[in-house]
Amino acid sequence: MASAYAFRLIVIAFLFSPVLLSEGRNVRNDKCSKEATVEGCDTVLLGWSFSPQHNKCVKGFSCSDIANRFEKEWQCEKTCPPVSGRRPEIKVLVMWSCQFWLKYGGACQTRWYESYTDKNGRKCRLLYYTGCGAWKHKLYTFDFCRRRCRVYLGRRNKFPPGKPQ
Repeated sequence: MASAYAFRLIVIAFLFSPVLLSEGRNVRNDKCSKEATVEGCDTVLLGWSFSPQHNKCVKGFSCSDIANRFEKEWQCEKTCPPVSGRRPEIKVLVMWSCQFWLKYGGACQTRWYESYTDKNGRKCRLLYYTGCGAWKHKLYTFDFCRRRCRVYLGRRNKFPPGKPQ
């Protein structure tokens, strides 16, 4: 009698295993695999994006038109939940690089904007921002016209004009 009961359980488990397995898989939305880049776009905005390196949603700057950019943290977490049992990948960006802090420093950095006119008469914006933790005194800039970032090499220990007090 017990063997007949066990046999029925095995048959039921076998029949429903494809359903159970498909529901248990971590199916990643395609949006989550798109890199949250800041290079080569017209508009860079602060928002949330899924980071494979951290295996979670992080706040930082990214191009406004990429799929892996969300206005709210909950939108990102709902679309791109972390993959359980997965170890974060090795960070591709070095922590002291301007790209790293532009992408991942949104929650802890100081930032402000300035404008300038380039040699062709175009009005351009500069985003000044700091790193976090040990890098909080390091200053970086992102030039929206040139679409690139760099370490600010102004006078030592002196922030550029326009820094909020």
